[in-house]
Amino acid sequence: MNFYWVNVGQTNAEVFEGSFLWAPLYSRPKSLGGKSETFRPKTHEHWRIVGEVRRGDVIFGNVDQRIVFVAVATADAYHASCPPGRVFSSWHEKGNRIDIQVFPLHSPVSVKGQIRASFEAAHNLTSSQKVFTIKGTIFQGYMASISDAAGVELLSYVGDVEEDAVEASNKLQHPVSTSTRPPKKPVGATTRQAVRDARIGQGYFRKRLLDLWEACPVTGLSEPSLLIASHIKPWSKSDDDERLDHYNGFLLAPHIDRLFDKGLIGFDNSGSIIISTLLKPGDQTALGIHTGLRIPVEPDHVKYLEEHRKLFSL
Repeated sequence: MNFYWVNVGQTNAEVFEGSFLWAPLYSRPKSLGGKSETFRPKTHEHWRIVGEVRRGDVIFGNVDQRIVFVAVATADAYHASCPPGRVFSSWHEKGNRIDIQVFPLHSPVSVKGQIRASFEAAHNLTSSQKVFTIKGTIFQGYMASISDAAGVELLSYVGDVEEDAVEASNKLQHPVSTSTRPPKKPVGATTRQAVRDARIGQGYFRKRLLDLWEACPVTGLSEPSLLIASHIKPWSKSDDDERLDHYNGFLLAPHIDRLFDKGLIGFDNSGSIIISTLLKPGDQTALGIHTGLRIPVEPDHVKYLEEHRKLFSL
């Protein structure tokens, strides 16, 4: 799945009622005051991006600096005429449309504070255009393509909607499983619950990690109630087998989990730590992070570590 940000503004009601997003291909001709000048169509990047959306892609809907819904594209974007209605009347009649499944947030998420700070530091430059301006406001365009790392982070803020949206995306992108791998325990009716538990680092997944690690490999912390069962390849980017695979996880002290989950640290295939340039030297010292750290890894960890490094450009 790919991730996008959309500012819906006045079209918010139409999004929910019609389950679609739409943007014009070109700017609307302006009155030339009787002159016979030839109109030259002009498009914009934030409109053009709408045409790139594909089936199963995930879109975060912003209204007044709050994420109010997460949507999943149910089909590839396609050309469509301007929808009827007053809010679309000022736009060009030709455009791109995305049919979507909408997942409203019961409690909209403010993008001020932590989300804005994290996005500005780690994700703004990797977006098709900066989501946040230098003044801290959200860009005035319609849609932006954002990185996988940005999308995974935003999903972590939307509560149970994350699971619903990711499941819908996976079904649309992989309607029929082609996996030939043997299923992992648990199987049958308990598999779905095990996957749900793995999302929050509980149940079967956590138990397997406790058996494998016993303690945080970075700090040595061994008190089970303080250890967090963390996925290496994020839950939202994994299939059901990967979500239950104990080699796709670490048991981490809370501050190490946070650093790893945000891509501020990673590990190479030999287990040596990689520290993001976004983590300031003073903060590294305060958190006990240094380049000499190394954790034990097994061959089955490698593919997940590679996915983590790719996701966060480490």
